[in-house]
Amino acid sequence: MGIINVIAILLSPIIAVLVSIWVTKFREKRQQQFILFSTLMSTRHTPIRDEQVRALNLIDVLFSKNKKVRKLWHEYFDMLGNKGLDNELGWEQRGKKNIELIHEMGTSLGFGKAISQMDVDRVYIPVGLAQQGKMQEELIKGFIRFLTTRSTQTEPLDEDKKEE
Repeated sequence: MGIINVIAILLSPIIAVLVSIWVTKFREKRQQQFILFSTLMSTRHTPIRDEQVRALNLIDVLFSKNKKVRKLWHEYFDMLGNKGLDNELGWEQRGKKNIELIHEMGTSLGFGKAISQMDVDRVYIPVGLAQQGKMQEELIKGFIRFLTTRSTQTEPLDEDKKEE
């Protein structure tokens, strides 16, 4: 009995440290998964942005052990690259797959039935913010038209003549 107690006394600190390291890694990965999920939730109905792309590209790493999330991500990824879906019906299909993916991530993080796919699909966008986005899009298109028109002119503008 004495030797078993000595072994237990010697091994218990090592086991405690190993368990502590494992718990810390588990918590960190869970936190990273939650941040990824939160990013996709908060940007789910906006045009593709850098933060969304970064989050999507981390799915295979942060959800490496979740086969269902990875399967949905791979399906969504294939849809994003499918030029045949560059139409209204295709955009709707991509949107549904994105919602399904985000919902499954939430389920894996423990939200379970508390957040349905309908909850994920519901979004608040103030009218003024939507109008601002449309105005910015129109300004960008107008600026591109202006630059395109200017670059096709054969007659240099007054500023261009001064440089000569």
